[in-house]
Amino acid sequence: MIRVVVVVAAIFSPFLFPYPATLLFSFAASLYFPLAGVLLGVLTDLLYYVPGASAFSLPVGTISGALISGGALLVRRFVKARIIGG
Repeated sequence: MIRVVVVVAAIFSPFLFPYPATLLFSFAASLYFPLAGVLLGVLTDLLYYVPGASAFSLPVGTISGALISGGALLVRRFVKARIIGG
């Protein structure tokens, strides 16, 4: 039940909370569902991305979501290995 609540809160966080809180919700959801960070990054880019607004015009939400998903995946594997192995 808590997994569903965390993922649903992460989905609604780009609409309700500022960007740092969305990053935290995304990381928490990525611990349960590894692709949640990428999906939330794509959602954030769909909502707020303006092409040509910056010099590089990179999709920052998708890139940060991929980094968050990668970090959460490493943390999840480390915790699983530590709990099971130790």
